[in-house]
Amino acid sequence: MLSLIKSLKDKAHKVSALESLRTAVHNISAPQASGHSTKGQAEGTEITYNPRLIVELIEEHKRLMSLLLEVETAFSNGKIAATHKKLEAFNASLGDHMLKKNIKLYIYMQYSMKRFNNNDVNIAEFKRGMTAASRHANTFIKNHKNTLSKGRVKPSFAEDLDTIIQEIAIHIEHEKSGLFPYYLPPDAYV
Repeated sequence: MLSLIKSLKDKAHKVSALESLRTAVHNISAPQASGHSTKGQAEGTEITYNPRLIVELIEEHKRLMSLLLEVETAFSNGKIAATHKKLEAFNASLGDHMLKKNIKLYIYMQYSMKRFNNNDVNIAEFKRGMTAASRHANTFIKNHKNTLSKGRVKPSFAEDLDTIIQEIAIHIEHEKSGLFPYYLPPDAYV
């Protein structure tokens, strides 16, 4: 994952993080709804299939990317207090999103897909990617929020923000294409 980010950063000199962010937000779309029943729980859990979950997660992805865009814009305009405020909003939204996704998507799919032999989707791999992206974002926030709250900016802020934007955009695209299409009612995994 880190080597992919490094190679993207090398290419990013030609395309700003802002443009990459706009592209990522523009390309997020909901998958087609399936014709399966909406009742049923993942075996071994009380987590039920939610036919709107993927749409909700995509909307949350758009919100997260929009908040990152607002952080970058506020920073670019020299508005340190606004940068701090937007970073705090991003932090709160990210925490809520990760909790929802971990329980309602990853755990549901892990249990629902137990007997479904499909080598195309590895839930554990997606979960590790989500955890890594979340940890990097949390480290970024921790490293910069106190300085921003005092009206100062660390020299690494812009580069660190660019890295977080790229990593989250990659993770979102990876989930959109490789995981979301497999979120189905439990009876579909036969």
